[in-house]
Amino acid sequence: MRHYFLGFLFFLVAGCGADDQLYGRFDLNFGTSNICVPRTERLKFSNSTAEEVVIGGASIAPGTDPLKNFVLEGVTVGEVEIPSVAGSLSEIRVPPGADYIFTLTYTPKTAGEEHDALLDIAYQSPQMGVYQVALSGTPEGDSAGGCVNLSEGSEVSFDGEVALTVTRLVAATSKLDAPISSDDGERVFEPTDLTLILNLKEAEATLPPIAEGIFILPKPKKEVPTLGPRVKQDTMITTVAEASGQYDSAVGSITLEDVSVKMDADFNTTVVVTLTTDEVSLEALGVMPNSNALQSSFGNDHYDSVGKKIFGSRIDEEGNITLVGTTKIVDSTLDPGADGIFNGMKGTTMALLIEGKISIKVSSE
Repeated sequence: MRHYFLGFLFFLVAGCGADDQLYGRFDLNFGTSNICVPRTERLKFSNSTAEEVVIGGASIAPGTDPLKNFVLEGVTVGEVEIPSVAGSLSEIRVPPGADYIFTLTYTPKTAGEEHDALLDIAYQSPQMGVYQVALSGTPEGDSAGGCVNLSEGSEVSFDGEVALTVTRLVAATSKLDAPISSDDGERVFEPTDLTLILNLKEAEATLPPIAEGIFILPKPKKEVPTLGPRVKQDTMITTVAEASGQYDSAVGSITLEDVSVKMDADFNTTVVVTLTTDEVSLEALGVMPNSNALQSSFGNDHYDSVGKKIFGSRIDEEGNITLVGTTKIVDSTLDPGADGIFNGMKGTTMALLIEGKISIKVSSE
């Protein structure tokens, strides 16, 4: 693991535009790494000014790394470690004289040409502006089998009502070139807290109905193919009824059967899907979801293009979880004459992925 150092004064030298905006660029090369084997680098900065530095946010720039070869893991300010949330950081405050170190990993998912991406660091004060780090790395080895490995999970002891904080939702369909994705919204997707009931003794999992106004998917950016021009408002996601299934605390696996998911507004449809932390075959659908949409949204961590499967992730020691499932659109529940995205597209197949974190539910009392 190499260690890079930059002083904050470098930014001031890097350039200030006509509006006295801060900007600069630095290259970070991870070297060569075997397929599916992570390599970590730490990028160290120092606030050498007499003022507090405030960073509004930092993340891999959207669209620059669709396969997620690079991940921003977090930042350390002084002695304080701040993990990223779904690969993003927000409101980082650095006292005068303190160091701050970004930790990034490179896990090549495909063989062939060099991988690259951009890390954006948005400063708010003492100067506003964006600093970019150009990330690059070279894969080594064969990716024919992909990087998909069903997670072994961990033994967990969650029992009773817990919070399932959804940090990401994506869906690839057979009729749309682009995925439906919380990554592509005009605004940042807000992590959503859902209630999940885990019964340790009975080995059961229950998802109570998701009420209106809780789970909101931001409308996509205008440049997103097909969806951008047609989806003109946020989409509210609810569930029609309670769903239940299996919970295996010994390995951290969950299956929720027949979850009836309703997407309102411009999607205007309801789908019934079984969500699981394990693997799901895509061949049973008959018609495969769009392969490009699958690759860009699921990536090789959760999609095996050779075996035609998608994979979830069982609950790990920190409570992280990924649920996946497949379905066919069979019912547009609102006005059939409305201009819903899926109206007239009965039989469209869909692969769904939900990333989140399970934690003990904190009482409001």
